[in-house]
Amino acid sequence: MNTMEKIKQLCAYIPTVGLLMLLCALPFPYSGFQRFSLYVAGVGYILDYVLNSRWKAWHWSKEKWAFLVLVAFYLCIPIRQLWDPTCNWLFYQKIETYMPFLVIGILGFLGFNHTLKLEYVASAMTLTCLYMAGVLAYHMAGVSVADFHSWRFELNEMRIRCLNSHMVVNVYCNMTLVFAAWTLLESSCSRWLKGIIGILSIGIILGILMSEGRTGQLTLIALLVAFVIVWFYKQAWLKWLVLAMTVLALCQGVYWYYNPRYHDSSAHDNPRLYIWRIGQTMIKEKPIVGWGVSSAREEFIRRGMENENFRVHYLNEYEGYSMLHHGKVEYRIIHPHNVFIETAMEFGIIGVVLLLLCLVLPIGLLPIGSMRWYLAACVFVFGMQAMFESLGSCLLPMWIPLLALIWRFNSRTAPQTT
Repeated sequence: MNTMEKIKQLCAYIPTVGLLMLLCALPFPYSGFQRFSLYVAGVGYILDYVLNSRWKAWHWSKEKWAFLVLVAFYLCIPIRQLWDPTCNWLFYQKIETYMPFLVIGILGFLGFNHTLKLEYVASAMTLTCLYMAGVLAYHMAGVSVADFHSWRFELNEMRIRCLNSHMVVNVYCNMTLVFAAWTLLESSCSRWLKGIIGILSIGIILGILMSEGRTGQLTLIALLVAFVIVWFYKQAWLKWLVLAMTVLALCQGVYWYYNPRYHDSSAHDNPRLYIWRIGQTMIKEKPIVGWGVSSAREEFIRRGMENENFRVHYLNEYEGYSMLHHGKVEYRIIHPHNVFIETAMEFGIIGVVLLLLCLVLPIGLLPIGSMRWYLAACVFVFGMQAMFESLGSCLLPMWIPLLALIWRFNSRTAPQTT
């Protein structure tokens, strides 16, 4: 192999390295490392695409639709803004934070190489979870409390200060478990790698259970049930499946009984109920194309401030975050806490349909057997949190296009021209 061929081969792995670096950075607040990872992935992709002449193999296939809808969803932002009389900070924020829909949509449409192994993804994300556990253990070493509940409270407060919110961390951990499950159940990698990932996965499960995130915990339970069923089926231990499900159900019941988060007032009278009602009334008024990014948020805040239930159950918790900006009240933390309601408020039914297509098409068009179900599990993780969080706040918009790219282009994919 001559020098030029070695350079071409090296360039094929640069975008994969960039994506793995990006995956390691996702559970942390946006920083220079994430920007650097994006640059590595972007520049590496261009070098690989040009030097290895990947455009020569491009052809149209039905899978391209999965990436075209990503681009179409992103374009809702600037197109709807043309008829929005208001333009505030949120428009510019969404133009930036939703950018992965456009960029990854284009990359997927043009074609990615097959150097990205799912085992790499599972290993990188699992090690990131181990790093987060190490950070927490280091900072909690000197903490002294009277009982377990106090220690758990301090642990979650420390996670917020040192890492991120429970929504971000739990989505990342549950996603990691999906990739880990694929590695354990489907991959042909070595037993020692499976053993390490399996042991670390137990720690990830405990980490989610120790958090205060109920959505993440319920998502975890659903994943565990699915993975246990698949495991017993593959081992031909179906006669023991009922016993395993019974034990798992008992453990879940005990955990629910002793977890105060499932018995406090927010479990029965969640503030989100009052938030969603404001959003639903707005959607009914402009159901087709929505209000636009800027007008939707301003109208949402205005109506919320005028609604007594909204103020009592939700707004008063965040008074310290309010501020005046150019003469207008600006609440960066006040948002619909639901991706689908937020999208319907901003872009109407058109936006919601495109968002659903962004989630469904990659699953339906993925040509590889069992991988389709693991991608569906990833979408389930995202969808569960999307019911209680908004894109761009504690739920990264990058997850949707990134998942489509990872599962579509990896070394287990049958070599196909793209």
